[in-house]
Amino acid sequence: MKKIKSLFIASITALTLLSGTASAASVKLSVNGTAVTSPSFIQQGITFFGLRELLNALGVGQIKWDAKAQTITAVKGNTTVNVTIGKKQVYKNGMLYKELEVPARSIQNKVYLPARAVAEAFGYSVSFKNNTVVLTSGNASITSASTDGIATLSLALDQYAGGIKLNANTKQTLSNNQSAFFGSAANPLSLDKIAKSIPVNEIARDWNKYSSTIVNFTFLEIDSIRQIKLSNGKTVTGVVAHAGGKYREMTESWEDSVYFQIFYFGTAALKAGDSITVNGIPVGSGSVDTMDTLGRKQTEPMTLLVAGNLLSSSQEYDIRSTRSQGGSVVIPELQAEAQKKMDSLQLTLSADGLKIFDPYLTGMEIKSVQIQDYTFTPTAKTIISNNGYEGLMIPLSSFLDAGSEFQPTSGSFFIRVVTDRGETTKFIVFKND
Repeated sequence: MKKIKSLFIASITALTLLSGTASAASVKLSVNGTAVTSPSFIQQGITFFGLRELLNALGVGQIKWDAKAQTITAVKGNTTVNVTIGKKQVYKNGMLYKELEVPARSIQNKVYLPARAVAEAFGYSVSFKNNTVVLTSGNASITSASTDGIATLSLALDQYAGGIKLNANTKQTLSNNQSAFFGSAANPLSLDKIAKSIPVNEIARDWNKYSSTIVNFTFLEIDSIRQIKLSNGKTVTGVVAHAGGKYREMTESWEDSVYFQIFYFGTAALKAGDSITVNGIPVGSGSVDTMDTLGRKQTEPMTLLVAGNLLSSSQEYDIRSTRSQGGSVVIPELQAEAQKKMDSLQLTLSADGLKIFDPYLTGMEIKSVQIQDYTFTPTAKTIISNNGYEGLMIPLSSFLDAGSEFQPTSGSFFIRVVTDRGETTKFIVFKND
């Protein structure tokens, strides 16, 4: 596959990310101008405050704790927010609202919540001034955050995209949709209903035609990604990604791809190789150097975007599934990819049992396995190992039919495997030696 030789038109210095938890006793909390006393810490650039102190300061009237699920439910007016210890999803009124980089934590029996994610879910804007996390409710704070967002994207383009400037059309579109791009109304698909699906080749031919249009691209593949700390203290995510093209196995490279350079206000938990969905505005063009495994260098044209939404295509699928309240939401490309992985499961039937190996090492969870009329249903969480060729071995005695154990003789057997990622059926030959 092609490798990106230079991620940005201007060079980027990689950031050193904090992997541990740093004490942050000096970090203060202010809510609508009132100082709030709370224990706190910082992890990977995210500030955490004590659950009770933060939620009480936000005016949350009802707080519920599910000890078994380790889930906090906070209710204020018509807004209900759910956060679970150790999990990165934040739900608002039953729908996925945001993916956290660092989940809520419990330390010495005290729960700590990420201030920005929780406050924004309740309609507050968040800023950081003089070692103080400032939370403010009301439209004025959203406007302030939005203006800051436009300025930050402009700075990113100036420093890392060869000085490209936002034209008047783009600035007007950003201003008209500022809360969805930058404010407390922003969520992973905040621009979903207004973004237009435009063919990537058409954008690449004439980006300026769409400089006032919020466009949607799905199933772009990330080539390179960086978190960029700008001189104003803000962070943007910089991505180079491609769409389409043909993969040549002889050279292990993509040909005829369309490349994009994306600047997203904030951070995104993504990595090279991820399939992504982007809602944003075309703002300019440039080029990117690529190199295949044979060392051949090529320069490809590239379109620049400023993004309001940047998320994995699988996350988009999860959000739409949640919104459907249990209904079936089908994205053909994702469905085909998931089924491909299911059908690739390697099954081996022997006297020792049924071995299941996942060559993609995705860590699938087994829901049930059926051999003819004999069924194995786990009584505890059972994962197909993603450690080398270990796989999962299920003893034949675990397959039951009305209490009778499966005892095979030589022949071909129907096997159905159901996991948390889907199901597959196969016919496996067994030889009783």
